Order: sequence, then C-alpha cells, then structure tokens
Amino acid sequence: MNVRSIFLQAALVTAVTSITAMADVGTGPSQPLDREINAVLNLENSWHTTLRIDDTPEQPITVRIPIGNLTYTLELEPKSTRSENYQVLMQDDEGELYEVPAGPIRTLRGSITELAGSIAAGSLMEDGLYARIRLGNGEEVWLEPMRDKIDGINEDLYALYYTTNMIPSEGVCGADDHMHVDDVLGMLANYKTSTDRGTVICTAQLGVDTDYEYYQDWGSQTESRINQVINSVNVQYEDEVQLSHLITTIIVRSSSNDPYDSSNAEIMLDEFGTEWNNNQGSIQRDVAHLFTGKNTGSTIGIAWLGVVCYTSMGYSLVQSDCCGSLGCTTDLSAHELGHNWGAGHVQSPAYNTMYPSIQCANLFVSASINDITSFANGLNCLSCENQAPTGACCIGSNCVVMYQSQCDAGGGDWQGNNTTCDANPCVAATGACCVSGACQILSSEDCFLAGGSYNGDNVTCGSVSCSPGACCNDQTCSVTLEADCAGSWYGEGTSCDDITCGAGADHINYEMRTWSRSDGASMVTFDLYFPSTDPNTIMTAVFGNANVLELYTWSNSLFDGSATPVALHQSNYGADVAHDRALDSLGGIDLVYDSYVAIGSDDAAFSAAMLLGFDSAGFNGTDGLMINDGLWFIIPDDPAGALGQGTALGHRIGSFSIEAGQGFETRVNVQWFDGAGEVHQSIGLYWNNYGLDPEPACATDINGDNTTDVNDLLALIDAWGACSGCAADIDESGMVDVDDLLLLIGGWGPC
Repeated sequence: MNVRSIFLQAALVTAVTSITAMADVGTGPSQPLDREINAVLNLENSWHTTLRIDDTPEQPITVRIPIGNLTYTLELEPKSTRSENYQVLMQDDEGELYEVPAGPIRTLRGSITELAGSIAAGSLMEDGLYARIRLGNGEEVWLEPMRDKIDGINEDLYALYYTTNMIPSEGVCGADDHMHVDDVLGMLANYKTSTDRGTVICTAQLGVDTDYEYYQDWGSQTESRINQVINSVNVQYEDEVQLSHLITTIIVRSSSNDPYDSSNAEIMLDEFGTEWNNNQGSIQRDVAHLFTGKNTGSTIGIAWLGVVCYTSMGYSLVQSDCCGSLGCTTDLSAHELGHNWGAGHVQSPAYNTMYPSIQCANLFVSASINDITSFANGLNCLSCENQAPTGACCIGSNCVVMYQSQCDAGGGDWQGNNTTCDANPCVAATGACCVSGACQILSSEDCFLAGGSYNGDNVTCGSVSCSPGACCNDQTCSVTLEADCAGSWYGEGTSCDDITCGAGADHINYEMRTWSRSDGASMVTFDLYFPSTDPNTIMTAVFGNANVLELYTWSNSLFDGSATPVALHQSNYGADVAHDRALDSLGGIDLVYDSYVAIGSDDAAFSAAMLLGFDSAGFNGTDGLMINDGLWFIIPDDPAGALGQGTALGHRIGSFSIEAGQGFETRVNVQWFDGAGEVHQSIGLYWNNYGLDPEPACATDINGDNTTDVNDLLALIDAWGACSGCAADIDESGMVDVDDLLLLIGGWGPC
C-alpha cells in the first residue's frame, strides 16, 4: 500500500477528543524559509508548520502534524532510555568524576493515531519537541524545532522531512582500518552457540562518555541530547533486529581536562578504550559509546566489530553533530553500534545504515539484519523479556541474586535460573560426578572419595555424559570420560574409528578450470580449498598476523626468479568477495570467472565473507596481496563455514583466475573448529600452480567453446583480410586468408 492511499484512508478516521498541544499548520509557500531550513539541516526538501507545545517534561504529548495533504495525530507517552542504576557523572577541573542528580526524563514513545503499525520516538528538549516517526509502510518522517537554529523566526516553527530528504554525509566510517586480526580471531574463538530468541526484544546495557568539545556544543542539555539520540536509535533496533539499549551511565566532561587529546578518530577510540579499561571498570555495561564534539576529519565514526559483551573491546565513537539533522545523527550512531553488534559494511545497495560512508538511511538491509541477529543470538549477557530470570550467584562464600550475565561478568558461580540465597548455596559447591558409569551430584571432595570423575561446580547430570567416548588430544585419540578429556571430546559411544584427530589440513586442495576471456585470452581458474577429514569441521577465517598471508601472480609459472608481477583477472562487475551468481548472465564470462576470496560458499546470495585489513589495491593490481594484520572471515554459526558449503575437496578459500602460462602462489593461515567445537589454527599453508599448466587450446577454436565448428568458420570469414594478432589469424601471418581456412577445416571437431 502506498503512502497516498494510507493518507486517504486515514482521512476517514474521527477526530481526537483530547488535544494537549495545538498546531497551526503553516505549510504555505515560504520558499526562502524552506531553503534556509534545508541548508541548516542538510536536506534536499522539507516542509514546516507551527506547533505550540507544553514544555513540561514527563508528561504525555498529543499534537497534530501535517504529512502530505492531511493532518495526523501524534500521541506520545514518557518512556525512559535509562537502566535501573542510571547515573550521571560530571568531571571537575582536576579531571575527577563526581555524581550529579539525573535530569528529568525527556524521552517519549508513541504512534500516529490514525496509522496502524506506526512507531514514534520523541524527545522534549529545551528548544522544543523532536520526533522520529515510522508510518508503518516503510516511510519515515522527522520533526525538529527551528527556533534555536535560525535567527529571528517564530519560536514555534517546526521543520518536517522524510528520511529520503536527508543528504548523505561525506563522512566515512573507519572501522575496517582499525580492527586487529588477533582480536577478531579471539572473539570468534569464544563465540557462543546461537539461540533463536524469536521476536523477544533483548536489551544491552550502554555506557556513554563525552569529551569537553561535545559539552561545549550542548552544555546543560548534554545528558538530554544523549538520551534523545539513543531513544531514536532504539526505534530502528527494536523494529528491525529486536534489540534495544538502556543507558547505565553518562559521563559529562565539563572541563577541558578530559582524557581525549587526539582529533584522530582511530587514536581517540584507543584513548576511549584505555580510559574505560583502566578507570571505569565499575560502570555496568555491555558496550560503550563516545560522543565527540571534535572535528575528526573525513572519518566521523569508528568502532570495534562484534564486541557487545566483550567489555575490554566494546567501544565505538561518533562525531555526533557532523551532519545537520537529528536523522543523520541517529544513523551515524546506529551504524557504529551496528559494528559493535557484529555487522560489517554493506556496499550494495548504497542506501543503507551500514554503507561505509554515512547515508542517513536509518535502515538495515537483510545482510546487516542477519549479521546482527546471528551475533546477538549467541550472547548470554543481554536482558531479554521473559527470558532472563535472576538466580543465585556465588562470589566466594557470599550469595547474591542477580542475572547470569552479571554473575559471569563478576567471576561468580551461577546457581541456576530462579534459584535463591535462602539456603546459602555457596557453601560446599556441588556438581556432576561420574562414578562407575552413573552420574551423582556431589561435592568435588566427595566425588574424589567415591573414586569418580568431577565435571565442575554447578554442572548438572543432564549436561554431561558418564559413558566414555573418543577424545582427541592434538593428533592422539583415546576413549575417555568427558571430564577426563584434556582435548576435544566427541560424545558418548564414539570411538577412535569414528574420527581423525588433527583433522585440520597441512596443505591446500584445488580445482583447475580453463576458459577463454572475452578478449580471446586463454585463461585458467584455480579454486582453492582448505580440506578436512572431519565432516563436522567449520572454517571461520583466513588470516594474517605475525604469520603473514601472501597471494601473488607472476608472468610465468617457473618460480625461479625470472618472472615479473602481473595482476589477477578481475571483472569490472565483480568484487573482492564472491558475487551473487544470479548476475552471471548479465556480467558475462569475465564475471563468471572473477577472482575473489571466500569462506565456503562461492555465491554471495548465501554468504559473503567480511574483510578487515584487506589491501584492495594489492589484490586488484600487480603488487599482490600481503596481509600481516587482516583477514577475511565469517561468524562461526554462518552455514557457509560448514564443509557442505564447499566441495568434496573442502572449504573454499577463494577462486583466482590468471592467463594460461602465468604463475600463482599463496600462503595462508586458517582458523577452524573441529567436530567437538574446539578452535584450531593451521599456519603457513603454501600452494602454487607449478606444473599445472592446462593443455593448450586448439588454435582453430576461435570463439573458445572447445569445439571447432561453423561458429568458428563464420568468425574467420568475418575477419577476412589483414588482421594481425586476432584469433582468426591461425597461422599468425598477419592475414586471415585461405591458409587459415584450410587449417580450420583440418581442425574440425572437439578440441
């Protein structure tokens, strides 16, 4: 249903009986004012009205606003973005922090009365009401007061605009340049098994910091402005990925003696992490966000990838007021928090929240939604409605009732959902003990005295097996109890005949394909695979750190120092990662055999690897690719990492196309999970194409379809005459003539 039809239907709705704010719809032709509004808010188009609104916070608001040719009722109720333990800290001239009383709650939530499915987030600031309104049909309208933005105008003047009216920012995100491969590998290795939470909204605790320059911009409204932005961001997260953020702490740096000296976004992010890791460890948070008022150049935001619940790396920052409107400010914070939630950049379509430069789109596309939900479903620190009961947590011999995520973060021992401290479970912890093939709940001491194997404090019998199974310790297999296995345990009843220890490869498998490029060149494509003897192996990353990753193409395949660097074949329509195979028919043969890196699938419709620290210039030019702090990777529960997404040869690493006779060599490092879920790395796997040159194509196959037939005859006739270097000049005489025709007839049939 289009917007116009919705508006026409809404016109039939009866008038609201109670209105607490009045609107004087002033959308007449004031073109100079419209142009000034557009310039101030960085918009292509907008319209305006006058609204008289009670400025008392923590009260419901009802106001009539014009959209299109109709007027609608916006109803808002107070809604906090703050956690139960919310606090505001102020910095004094000495750099010390002290707590100040929190300001009134100025954030609101509601909807358009006449439009079913609409969602609205409002903030009653000192200069008036701001609102983000989703109409329920894919359209989005923003409302902002203008009295403090344009001198001399009516103090009740408001601007309205669609999301699509915002002009994209020229600023970019620096996330790809800042990730360190060792940190990414560590996070992948600690990834939790995904759990589908359906439509339940889960909430992350958000810590917020500011610098002195941001305080200079907002002064006494700093706290309110941050609540406003997060309230606006939450509309998108709640609606599209079933996530939300509650602010636990805001630090207002009201003196110049703050810890943030740099105006370089990358350095400032490091300063942010250092400050909070060293000095703000007591602030409850799952992730932290820094608002800076500095001019950070072209990089207006930066963040660590996939770090929610990983507090030592859980940071992002934004040059929040870079781009004019609240709508663009919202999109920037949604973008950087999106990285924290595991979403990488999305190049296509260009209009989306996770595009590398900020588009002010305020919309996640399916690839980002999948990344964020897959990552979030694997976390255990979030508070999820109806899914996060409290329980007893033992910290030493002390018992405290809290959430499991809080208990784990504090290094405590979780006693289970809905458990209490009434009987003090923290004295003499018990767990599953295997004795003579049976499980008992005993203390570790009692288990030892019974001659059993203790599986750990608070481990239940339902989660362990007391029957032996295969255990891999490096490359050695033995049959043991789960509790006695120091390596990877494959489950009860398994034997060493069922698995191969050390299933990760010490080599690379390949497939070779020959073809003819659109310019007639004879081509070879090498599909490279990481093999495994264990069908349950999952490959997550190809990486370089101290173990350098290399990929080079040479003018010949002798590898004796006589070759010079050349470039891989690259299609104009391809990318550094696998493309959508549905585009093959449009891009032609050069796209079919485009060079790319991958994890598992060769079709981006199923999965596309994320790139960090990846030198596109080296990959697409003659310099070759060398990575010492970068990788291409997927998150562990992406189905592309399973062996079945490759071939019988293993997990796809990439496909690389070169001209026949050229040399190709690579050295890679691979992170992978074995069938028991243990993480491993295979280092320095080397491969080259020495001795793998394909059989020469028959010279009479002019069109490259591996058959000399009438199509080649027609191509030869069409080229008749002087034709030096063309495919139809079979005898390379510089002329296509009767001698070439006789050669073609003599070569008739399959090549």
